[in-house]
Amino acid sequence: MSLAVEDLEQIASLIDQKLQQQPWQKNANVRYEMDIRERMARVEQELLHQRELMEQGFVQMDKRFEMLINQMEKRFEQIDKRFEQIDKRLDQMDKRLDQMDKRLDQMDKRLDQMDRRFEMLTEQMEKRFEQMEKRFEQIDKRFEMQAEQLDKRFEMQAEQLDKRFEMQAEQLDKRFERQEKQFNLRFEQIEKRLDQQHQEIVAIHQEIKTQMRWFFATSMGIGGLVVAILRLWPV
Repeated sequence: MSLAVEDLEQIASLIDQKLQQQPWQKNANVRYEMDIRERMARVEQELLHQRELMEQGFVQMDKRFEMLINQMEKRFEQIDKRFEQIDKRLDQMDKRLDQMDKRLDQMDKRLDQMDRRFEMLTEQMEKRFEQMEKRFEQIDKRFEMQAEQLDKRFEMQAEQLDKRFEMQAEQLDKRFERQEKQFNLRFEQIEKRLDQQHQEIVAIHQEIKTQMRWFFATSMGIGGLVVAILRLWPV
């Protein structure tokens, strides 16, 4: 059953009369409104304070991002410097290898010169022996004994020369063996150094990967916090 307009007006007039008879209820409503306004003012102040804190947090986050970017740039510069040092070391190794090749070429040239000298000496000895034989043929048979003695002496000298040449050849072989051992040891040391440098480069790459993962995780976490704050922010 719906009420008529007159009935509603009568009810409103009765309520006004009742409120006029009880003034303390009006005061209570006024106090309630004042309390609500004070609470709203406090809430607004708190929101302003939180907004200032959030702005400070954003400023600190920007500073931290700048610090992280500067640190990453410095680390990349250090990595570039290390690569440059490795390139310089490799250039030094190439220069040393070139020097070793030059020394080996010089040794080959010296050996060729020694071979030529030996050939010249043998040719000269052969010519001298031929001349001696011709002279001995011209000499009388009386000098055959002397010729035989001379032949024996020459044979002994030839044996001594052969022994000397053999000793020199053995010494040269020993020197070459020592040099080969030294070269092998140097090459082994070079390989070890290259392995160590390779391990250092791998460790640097792993460190860069971990730093990039950490930077990506922190940026994602900060982005999630920013999105959550924006969603919770009152419009």
